Amino acid sequence: MVPVGTKSAATALMNVRAVALASAVALVVACQDPVVVARKSCVSGLSFHKMKLTKIDKLDLLLVVDNSKGMADKQSELARRVPELLAALVAPDAKGRASLIHDVHVGVITSSLGSFGTSACAIGRQSNDRAHLLPRVDGTCATTAASPLSWTSGDLGPLQSTTACVVTAARERGCMHESTWEAAYHFLADPAPYAKAEVKCTFTGAGDACGNNKIVVEGIDEEVLAQRKAFLRSDSVLAVLVVSDENDASLKPAGLNWLPWGYGAGRMLPGWGACANVPDEFEPETPADFSKLHDVYKCFSCFEDASDPHCKQKWPADPLDADIDALNLRAFRQTQRFGYSFLWGRQRYVDAFTKWSVLGSDNKLAGNGVFVGFRDANLVLVGALTGVSRHLVEEDDGTAKRLTDADWERIVGPVGKRDPHMIESIAPREGIAGFAGDRMIDPINGGDRHVPEGDDLQYACIASRAEATKSADCAAADAHLKNPICSAGGIQAYAKAYPGLRHLRIVRDLGASGFVASLCRDSYTAAMAGFADRIRLVFDGQKCLRSALEADPRTGAVACRIFESLPDGFDGGRTCEQIAGGLCTPGAAPCARKPVSPGEAAPGLYLPITTIGADGVARSSAATPIAEGPNVYALGADGRKHLVCELQQLEGEALQACRLHKDFTLDPAVAGGFCYSTNDEIIGEQCKRLGTTGTVRLLGGADPPDGAELFPYCGDSTCW
Repeated sequence: MVPVGTKSAATALMNVRAVALASAVALVVACQDPVVVARKSCVSGLSFHKMKLTKIDKLDLLLVVDNSKGMADKQSELARRVPELLAALVAPDAKGRASLIHDVHVGVITSSLGSFGTSACAIGRQSNDRAHLLPRVDGTCATTAASPLSWTSGDLGPLQSTTACVVTAARERGCMHESTWEAAYHFLADPAPYAKAEVKCTFTGAGDACGNNKIVVEGIDEEVLAQRKAFLRSDSVLAVLVVSDENDASLKPAGLNWLPWGYGAGRMLPGWGACANVPDEFEPETPADFSKLHDVYKCFSCFEDASDPHCKQKWPADPLDADIDALNLRAFRQTQRFGYSFLWGRQRYVDAFTKWSVLGSDNKLAGNGVFVGFRDANLVLVGALTGVSRHLVEEDDGTAKRLTDADWERIVGPVGKRDPHMIESIAPREGIAGFAGDRMIDPINGGDRHVPEGDDLQYACIASRAEATKSADCAAADAHLKNPICSAGGIQAYAKAYPGLRHLRIVRDLGASGFVASLCRDSYTAAMAGFADRIRLVFDGQKCLRSALEADPRTGAVACRIFESLPDGFDGGRTCEQIAGGLCTPGAAPCARKPVSPGEAAPGLYLPITTIGADGVARSSAATPIAEGPNVYALGADGRKHLVCELQQLEGEALQACRLHKDFTLDPAVAGGFCYSTNDEIIGEQCKRLGTTGTVRLLGGADPPDGAELFPYCGDSTCW
């Protein structure tokens, strides 16, 4: 018996093609890779970097909260510190600089997507929150509406208190198999989020009787689409914070993938003996992955092929520190234990925050909900507050580290190079002292303990709880002698977290768009401050040019022509020269050295402007250039006309002042133009942190209006 339906979806994922979407930024921002315009034109053969101009002051903040058992203490601490996060976002920074954020949406969803028709999470109505916005209609918060919380001005207090309440409303009654990342995908990205995904099963004491029935995905969840539309604006920065004390268990609802959730303890068939040697980072999903699994690692599922001797072995009878195939651990190292991964691959969630087209629940590639409008990947930040030791992700003063490849190797690298606290294991791990009973041996997790029932993992880290109360983990009379999170009297004094490997690897793969903090803190104040700083960096980084230009060493000028496509109807019949100083009609002096008429200039300007289709997805395609009267227009695929202007490059003393003096300005009613500067003060601290080496500075009348697109073409130009 082989789980089916997975490989076909994986094949579709291999064919993901990115739609060329314009960067949505304020002033000068994210440059796409240089391309060459294929048409014969004035700009033909010149490399160009496209920039989208939108002054963004909106933030859409999504909190994805694990609501499985054991999360109540983390939810309480998060609720205490979320007000600090919000305050840090909108207040002036430590240097007195005003925040660029003036409009905030907050949404909260949970990790519970149920157990797809099996009994694993059949524990009441809260086992499946369907990735819908909280709160539930229970009257515990100031609002019970499933709509984004919002703030635009005035007193921040109501947003702070209501957000804190909604976080605690998640509670810890959710599914024990946390679909943390899939919940975020379902709410934000999925072009066709399903309404229902279940297998027909009969529940029995020995496990679920599901036969060979397959998970059936049905319908479109119109409610989640409506909530997404209300929450996610087209002209905002999107920040997502995943908060979870366990590894992600986002099961792919396809074929027989219900198996690990539906079989009782000790019922799953293992993988071949060689599967134990598969690296825990390898999660096969594509046909190429499975070929590598079978041909290189010699690993098969015993469901698929029972010829290996290991298939005849039974799960251990003695549970002490042993893998007995506990239902609670069915997401733990699936490939190594079962020879198969039943989960969505991590790349799905990296794509969710970087690709314009993604796979929907209807198994079709379509526009990613994250990028409806003009948002691009540079306007997205994804954070994980999860199980990882503080010493791996923080500096000595508690601030977030800028993680290097060497840092990541210690966090999620190969076993042997990885910090032992970050290895998932039931048995005590080599390199960590054993818990000595009522005495902390290891400063990170107290020491590895024995797991008498084989149904739990070793902790990545622990931290003092704000409120030490009784818990099931510490109920035994001698629990404080056997478990480092317990103290005498059944009190749980410490909060626990397990290695959050999938969370961390997704954040790692997101690069500059990722943020990580440790869940094992007495207080989340430092984590909230770090996340706020990274969000504000995204806003500040909107003006950062991401690639270097070559300037003339004598004059400081660059061999670039910058054309501007203005929003439809913006010109009101005016010419570029009448709109502002520093703008020229293409082909006109002083921008052109060889002036020509609009009719002569127009045929050379096939600019790839952005239009938004009926499906809400932004697409870039060469617009038809036309001349009408004294103006040149770009006629987009949507039939709308966009006035095209050229920006004048400053010269002489004005050019030098623009390049060298950050306080230099020009009156837009009189003059304008651009320069390229490598001055650190002009680039700014935040852009330098993003690796910017130079920036295009737009002054006076060259400062574009919202919705404009700039097209800097660089190289030797022979036109005009």
